Amino acid sequence: MTPAAADMGADMPDVPSVEAKGARVPLLGLGTWDLRGRVCARIVEQALRLGYRHVDTAEMYDNEREVGEGLRASGVKRNDVFVTTKIWPSHFAPPELERAARVRLPRLQEGAVGAADIRAPVRRVDE
Repeated sequence: MTPAAADMGADMPDVPSVEAKGARVPLLGLGTWDLRGRVCARIVEQALRLGYRHVDTAEMYDNEREVGEGLRASGVKRNDVFVTTKIWPSHFAPPELERAARVRLPRLQEGAVGAADIRAPVRRVDE
């Protein structure tokens, strides 16, 4: 985790959170999987203004740029928001994984994300 990522969530004393590897992760997050374009940016902006401090996006959602726009438009300090994005399995090979992780930041127009998850969906989970 980069120092910038470790700072995410640092200024959220009243937001219910868990601590993970030095970062505070808000328990409630805004999922953006079905949001696109201006609607996505506007919903992210409004959610942050209403008190959300965790936003979840992903490479395959194709909305990282709009999530970044909403973050900036909200007026909420960047260190007050924890952003999660996900990397798709087709990019798991070491050179591809690094490249995929690096392109997340310019798409979000951010210096860091709180977490970049490696996404491995499964059809069935055995009990």
